[in-house]
Amino acid sequence: MLQNGGVTSPTLTPIVDTLLPTASSVTDWLGAGAAVLTLVVAVFALLYARGQVAEAKAARAQAAALDVERAQPYVVMFTEPSAATPLLIDLVIRNYGQTSATDVTITLDPWPQHSPDDGKTECEDVALPDRIPVLAPGQEWRTSWDHARARSSTDLPDHHRGAVSYRGIDGAQRESPVALDWSLYRTRRWATVRSVHDGAQALREMRRIMEKWTDSPRGGLAAFTRDGDAADARKREQFEAWKASQSETTDGA
Repeated sequence: MLQNGGVTSPTLTPIVDTLLPTASSVTDWLGAGAAVLTLVVAVFALLYARGQVAEAKAARAQAAALDVERAQPYVVMFTEPSAATPLLIDLVIRNYGQTSATDVTITLDPWPQHSPDDGKTECEDVALPDRIPVLAPGQEWRTSWDHARARSSTDLPDHHRGAVSYRGIDGAQRESPVALDWSLYRTRRWATVRSVHDGAQALREMRRIMEKWTDSPRGGLAAFTRDGDAADARKREQFEAWKASQSETTDGA
């Protein structure tokens, strides 16, 4: 029972008795809701952290895979003009990667051939290795394929397709496609640049000629010497003697 200024209010007593239990229930519900909300936030935070950890692991795995991929060997096969002359085309197998390649093999269709030479009448296959055991970073294997002028008179195919197979880090099997096209060299133009090779070739030619310089009855090289001053003095003496003889002849007449 409530008293207001010493006066009892019997009418308000049932209302107060009804509200007091209701206020207590609301407080309990608010506390329970806060606990549930805290749990939900904690669950979401846990899931988010777990997702972040998974993404970090995936990023590290991807970075490690990229590092391995960048460190793998990269072997390719291509054509290139020879350093001796632009008319000669070389076949080159080179490792552009950062590590060594092993068990390097080549497949080509059709197999490349070169035009006949040394008096032969039939084209022959280009000799390529069946297997290169190791190709170090930056290392290459090279051979001459054909001469542009000689090939122009044949009906050899221009296009060759295939692949270079090899093993990389941890023995991983790798492959690079090959596309050789001789037609690229049919219409090109270039300027001839003399190099050390031309100088060496000229020296070999000079040596070949000098080897024939032998002094023999059948000919060859012979050395002659001449004292120009002495010869000129003799000619002057002969001329003066001739003049003197002419003068004596004239005086006698």
